[in-house]
Amino acid sequence: MVDQAEIHRKAVSDGTKECIAVVAQLHDNFAVLPDRETAWGDLIKLTQHKNKRLRRFALDSIAIVFHHTSDKKSTE
Repeated sequence: MVDQAEIHRKAVSDGTKECIAVVAQLHDNFAVLPDRETAWGDLIKLTQHKNKRLRRFALDSIAIVFHHTSDKKSTE
């Protein structure tokens, strides 16, 4: 069982290694997470991280998990 609260807590940390692990967890478990909106927000936030490799990993993960999101409308 994936602890989404723990994933979210780590996603808002500044640690690069910890955040890379978070992106991997979100990438691998997105479809089964109870709160996909928060998970999506965590991925979006991680695209702004100071580490270029992490930002790219988050972007790649967004592209992969996008089909699991329910609301695909763009917001302006």
